[in-house]
Amino acid sequence: MEGIAAVNDAVGPAKDWHDNGSSQNPRISETDSAFAPQRNWKRGSELYLSEMDAHIIEAIAAGESTIRMANRLHLSRQGIEYHVTALLRAMSALNRPSLISRAYSVGMLRPGEWPPRVPREFVR
Repeated sequence: MEGIAAVNDAVGPAKDWHDNGSSQNPRISETDSAFAPQRNWKRGSELYLSEMDAHIIEAIAAGESTIRMANRLHLSRQGIEYHVTALLRAMSALNRPSLISRAYSVGMLRPGEWPPRVPREFVR
């Protein structure tokens, strides 16, 4: 107990985030949280990809590095990052794993299929 009292004296009382009357954790901001409000992407929703974006999603799902994707798709590393960022925004994903998770959840990628392929109905 002495250690906790010493810490409280040094930095002030520890504050539990539940004490503020809110059910939300103030340490989690809505802009950088996996719990942020997201668009409701559903199976069969109006979501179309360019041919390049489809190749990039397939490559990310297969675990390819940015440099390998750039070499294979004849783009610069920055070009790949540009497309990835656009995909993250379009699908309200925070990072590459959540992008792939969303792609599976809307049927853009199919479980059990290797290598991952985006069905033609999602490509315009």
